[in-house]
Parts: sequence; structure tokens; C-alpha cells
Amino acid sequence: KKALEREEEAGLKSKGEKKLTKFQMQQELEKNKSKPKPKASNVVSVEKQNHDLMKENTNKKDADVDATGLNEAVSQLERVNFKEDPNEEQHPERRMKAAHKAYEEKMMPILKADNPGLKRSQLKEMCWKEWQKSPENPIVQEAMKRHAAMK
Repeated sequence: KKALEREEEAGLKSKGEKKLTKFQMQQELEKNKSKPKPKASNVVSVEKQNHDLMKENTNKKDADVDATGLNEAVSQLERVNFKEDPNEEQHPERRMKAAHKAYEEKMMPILKADNPGLKRSQLKEMCWKEWQKSPENPIVQEAMKRHAAMK
């Protein structure tokens, strides 16, 4: 056991790096500078960088609105964002909480009658799962509208 410890300590001592003086470090730096460094494949050349910087900005070409004043911009945006159906709801998820509560109040007595041995939390979980597929769910209603429009 002691022999193994001595061998290990001897190995650690011999592997340690020697201290270098400033002069030795400077000589080593000069040697490294004189050696040509291989070019890395992932380094981008200056010409390529300049070429990429000089490319034309294509973001403005795709813009639907080309206005110089505030009034012009507003009028053009109104034309771009005009919908066929002004009554179409943009955020059905805002109605979801109230709609779910109404659905839950309607369905809880039915679920309780069908499953008398279940806890309230289990009944609420069942109600939530049914709500996800229910046509009373505003998200499902929107999906059904989109599906019908596609056909």
C-alpha cells in the first residue's frame, strides 16, 4: 500500500510543469509567431464578411405598407388588416374561463348522477376532459369554423 502511494506521489511530482521566466515566455511567444498558423475552416474571411454586410436589405421589399406619414400608414394598415367578417372574434381564449364555468355548472350534476362514488376533484377532472372536446368550448368552435371554411 505504501509503495503504491510513493509511486503515485512520484508520478504527480514529475508531471508538474516547470516555472518559466519572463524571458523564456517571450522566446516561446516569438517562436509561435514565426510559425505559420493553419487556417481554421470555420473562420470567415474579411472579403466574405464585407460582402455579407453590403447585401441589400430585403426586409423592406416584402412590406405591404409604404407610407411616409402617420395618416397614410394608418389608412394603409386598415386596408391590409381588413377582415371579411368584422364580427369574427380574434381572441376566443378570453371567453374560455367563463364558458368553462358555465359548462361545469351544467355538467356537474349529470356527472355526479352517473358517477356517485367519485370525489369532487375527480368529477371536475372528468368535466375538464369533456370540455376539451365540447362544441361549447370557444377554441373548439374556432377550430370547427376554420375546418368548415377549408372545405
